[in-house]
Amino acid sequence: MAKLAQFQIEKGRLIFALTDEGKRHVSNAIADGGEIGSDASFLDLVEWPLCNGLSLVPPEDIGALTSSLIFSDCCVGDDGEWPADARYFWFERYQIESPAETLTTKGAVEFQEGT
Repeated sequence: MAKLAQFQIEKGRLIFALTDEGKRHVSNAIADGGEIGSDASFLDLVEWPLCNGLSLVPPEDIGALTSSLIFSDCCVGDDGEWPADARYFWFERYQIESPAETLTTKGAVEFQEGT
């Protein structure tokens, strides 16, 4: 698995940033006419973080009334429940801006911690 993006959590924000390899991947995808603005393309870019400390959270699992991608720094327990101390991060501008497009054009994108 290629490390196309890295992440850090600071001051209530989850920040994804493209690596140099990720920037080359995006450039090649654009040159080949590939899709870069969808949630699926975003999840492809952040595959490494999802295998190294982050989890993708289905909104209905935590009662979130959003269709935004949600990430956590915890994972669901064996009982199917998320830990009480889990932190959740969402892209609050999801209705007007694509996190994938922001990541691919600016090189980084921020998800805000939800309450």
